[in-house]
Amino acid sequence: MSAVEFLQYLSAFSIIGLLTYICIHDFRHLIIENWTVVTLFGLYVIWAGLAGFPSVWTDVFMAALFFLLAFVMWIFRAMGAGDVKLYFVLGLLMGMEWAVVFIALLLVCSVLFWVGLRLSARYENKSNYVISRFRFFREEGVLPYGVVLTLSAVPAIIGRFFG
Repeated sequence: MSAVEFLQYLSAFSIIGLLTYICIHDFRHLIIENWTVVTLFGLYVIWAGLAGFPSVWTDVFMAALFFLLAFVMWIFRAMGAGDVKLYFVLGLLMGMEWAVVFIALLLVCSVLFWVGLRLSARYENKSNYVISRFRFFREEGVLPYGVVLTLSAVPAIIGRFFG
């Protein structure tokens, strides 16, 4: 394995690790920290730069498209600002060829999250943290959309990096 390949793998695994952190942090605190989005962008630049930026224009196109769609949702208060910024970077990371996989997984994960919200009202177990958080989301009318985004994006990103 060459040094370039090693650095590409290292940046890819770092991206997956950071997305995992974003998922857990958003679930707990309902916020996507700016440093995580900036770091993801930097890791994308490293990964794509090591590959010679083969699809930078289509990546930027997907990022802009995702950002614009998310921005419209933010205007209507359907999404937080952190989610909008995350959408941009996710568009870069998965590119055009894996965006369809992401969108399909986004639909599935959104439905599963909605089912979790509905089922959480039926359980009285207050000692289970996940059920308690789902009940909190339902009662407060909030949604950690970063959880759904990251769970949907990780398989598409893995497919792009390692496929």
